[in-house]
Amino acid sequence: MKWFNLFFCLYCFFSFSQNETGVITYRLEYSNDYKMHLDNEVKKKPQFGFIKKIIDEVSNEIRFELTFCEDQSLFKQVESLFIEKNNMHMYDAVLKSLNRGDYYTTLGTKKIVMVEEVFGKKYSIDIPWPEWTIKSESKQEKILNYNCFEAETRRLGTDGKSENKIIAWFSPEINISFGPNGYARLPGLILKLELSQYTLVAEKISFTKKCGLNKISIPKGTISYKEFLDEVNEINRKMRK
Repeated sequence: MKWFNLFFCLYCFFSFSQNETGVITYRLEYSNDYKMHLDNEVKKKPQFGFIKKIIDEVSNEIRFELTFCEDQSLFKQVESLFIEKNNMHMYDAVLKSLNRGDYYTTLGTKKIVMVEEVFGKKYSIDIPWPEWTIKSESKQEKILNYNCFEAETRRLGTDGKSENKIIAWFSPEINISFGPNGYARLPGLILKLELSQYTLVAEKISFTKKCGLNKISIPKGTISYKEFLDEVNEINRKMRK
């Protein structure tokens, strides 16, 4: 029955026209493992409780938007009125640590570029095109009343050596091959993305008649994701000496 449901949804994906423009809003949920890590840090260092409080508050307020138009999309963090209202640098630092820049995706050229500023330097980074394994035997999940299926890929970790497992829940009922953080190329919109520290979950979908993007100009002078990680990690190592 699960195979039938998946094949039927894939048939719908390839049979009906694509919703060409719109905006998806995602909220952030910390993983249970990361919550346990924070709790353990508080037990070892009670003063860390202040940081945990900030992280909890920020996670309730932060939102991300995926704006798509035809074969292009932009994923970025929404400007937070919460931060402006509180005017606290610590909150802003936590926010920046949760998302590594803006992601520009073009399906036609299979191009994903992340633009991020680190230590005052702006980088344009080529992100590898994801290779997915669809886990058809897994249970389905319903998100915003859409049937979603599980897929898995891997991406190089921030240490530049290990690989992180990424889980995506996508719905073939929505004929859009985009998702958060530059993850794309699945036969349906990614409504939930499970990363190592946190999960991004769609909470609102708005289809529009007018394109919400100006024509995306992919930044020039890009470097590879591996080169970017090596350079940033080397700066971190020098700062710790």
